[in-house]
Amino acid sequence: MSNLICTPNVYKDSGNSPDCLALSAEYVDKYMELGCCEDGDSTLLDQMILTAQCLFESYTRRILMQRSFLLLTSYWCKSIQVKCSPLQSVESITYLDEDGASQTVDSSLYYIVAGDEYSDIYFTDDFTFPSLYDRPHSITVTFTAGYFSCEDPSVVSADIQIGLMEVVTYLNENRGCSCGSEVLSAQSKATFNKYKIYGI
Repeated sequence: MSNLICTPNVYKDSGNSPDCLALSAEYVDKYMELGCCEDGDSTLLDQMILTAQCLFESYTRRILMQRSFLLLTSYWCKSIQVKCSPLQSVESITYLDEDGASQTVDSSLYYIVAGDEYSDIYFTDDFTFPSLYDRPHSITVTFTAGYFSCEDPSVVSADIQIGLMEVVTYLNENRGCSCGSEVLSAQSKATFNKYKIYGI
């Protein structure tokens, strides 16, 4: 066991969180005067909103709507840095013991230190680092990250909504275009810059 801070090996979406929209298709439809939701089918707009949210996350390196993730790492360390921001909670830390059986670390044996960019999970002095099963990624941290709760998307800040709306407008007007980063206008980037993590 090393006393150095470990960088986690792998991040995965847990697959337990449903798609969560920061904007309602009805609101976007009304704003853009499309009339495409009148028949109750919002599939296309939903997909464009999700694409806009993905672009926000790719540009800012932060998670917009809260969802569950898995962090997989191979070694015990005094702390584990979580590079999905902002971290909201840690649901569990599990590991495979020497025999390959799954074990859960008691939640009283670790705590979160939140940072402006990333957060860290620290183990208390009472935690004895157990031996691990001989395979990569024997430790799994299940956690929730993201700015806004899916239970109430209306709390998404107005500046983010405006930026997302600009992206959705562009996607609608340029359907089928492989435009890459050009989808984010200078105004959208200016809106999202306050949330962006720099220097990595």
